[in-house]
Amino acid sequence: MNDSTVPLSPEVHAGRAWRRPADYAFAADWGEVPVALAEIAAVAVRMPFAFARGADGTGPAVPLRFAPDGPSVLIDGAGRWRASYTPHLLRAYPFRPAADAAGTAVHVDPAALLPAGQRGALPLFAADGALHKATADRVARLGAWARSRAAARSATAVLDAAGLLVPWTGVRPDLMVPDADALARLSGAALAEAHRSGALQLAHLQQVSLETLRRFPTEPADAPVRGAGAHVPAGRPDPEAARADAFLAAVRAAAASE
Repeated sequence: MNDSTVPLSPEVHAGRAWRRPADYAFAADWGEVPVALAEIAAVAVRMPFAFARGADGTGPAVPLRFAPDGPSVLIDGAGRWRASYTPHLLRAYPFRPAADAAGTAVHVDPAALLPAGQRGALPLFAADGALHKATADRVARLGAWARSRAAARSATAVLDAAGLLVPWTGVRPDLMVPDADALARLSGAALAEAHRSGALQLAHLQQVSLETLRRFPTEPADAPVRGAGAHVPAGRPDPEAARADAFLAAVRAAAASE
């Protein structure tokens, strides 16, 4: 995920404004998008996720492409998002959290900013230097997401420390997934800690998300997800399938064009 953001401050950004993005073209070249613990269930039933090491640590992320130079399978050529759930970090643009010693600092993408006063643009700051109301609301929501993201990183760290994460070979080996066999053997204090921390739930939801992966033309439907230690579960009627049709069609089209 590219990061061209800078710290948000009244000294630098007074007189600047922002607008809710009309599309997601800004993320068309991202390889994946980080997701937080609070949204992980909504993600898991609609699209696959894995674990990525990034600037903010290691945590769950939705892959947006399956090859470094391949097309985005979730953002079409017009910048439209193709799934029925949009990860919060995309919805929060042009803002992004950045961890600092004090907790959470807010960054902003300067390329997305406009002069204050433009029609439909929302000021970043009020005349007194405080955040404008609309900006403050967006920043508060992003702060809640950042705290949930920190919880997701903590849960991922438990999986990592227990040696349960392995490369997602056959799909994207730069990402990681839980080894299902090692997960099944977990017992005693390690199992209790995985349950207490939320790591066990996170690992199981990642396995649930493989129900969507099996529809992807990355390998045969009955083949194992190498590195995950288990076969992709056999197909079953999926209540999310209708809403995911556009997304899955985009995946197939992207693969066919390669």
